Amino acid sequence: MTPPDRDRASTLQPRQTDHRPGVAGNERLTALTGAILLILIVAEIATIANVRALMSMHVVVGVLLAGPLTVKTASTGWRFLRYYTRHPGYRRKGPPRPLQRTTAPLLLLATLVVVGSGIGLATTQPGTLSPSTSYTRPASWPGGCSSAFICSPTSGGYRG
Repeated sequence: MTPPDRDRASTLQPRQTDHRPGVAGNERLTALTGAILLILIVAEIATIANVRALMSMHVVVGVLLAGPLTVKTASTGWRFLRYYTRHPGYRRKGPPRPLQRTTAPLLLLATLVVVGSGIGLATTQPGTLSPSTSYTRPASWPGGCSSAFICSPTSGGYRG
């Protein structure tokens, strides 16, 4: 009767198939953060169609993007660091696909420029958040938000 009890006990505990809880946890964190970012990015893009009327919502969603973007960048950077410092668990997981390895720097840079310039515009031009105010871009932000957004979809398939 001992073997069935042992089987029952093993089903009650979470199973770790790869014996790499750090790698699996990092992968789950990256995937969950990516899903949250996807929802927020879709909401952000939806506000672009009528950005003058939805400027406040556009800014709020843009600021909300900063937190998950930081977590996603950190978790992906951690995997990168652990893989290239030859940590056994991350080495067994393997490197990212070649397309991801080549497009990741462009996507990261474009995303940081889009979100950073948007937050910079919102903080340096507080009067432009109301739809009735005419929007003038300061000379220190020459199209960063718009031009980086155009680059972002080119690497949209990257999953970390």
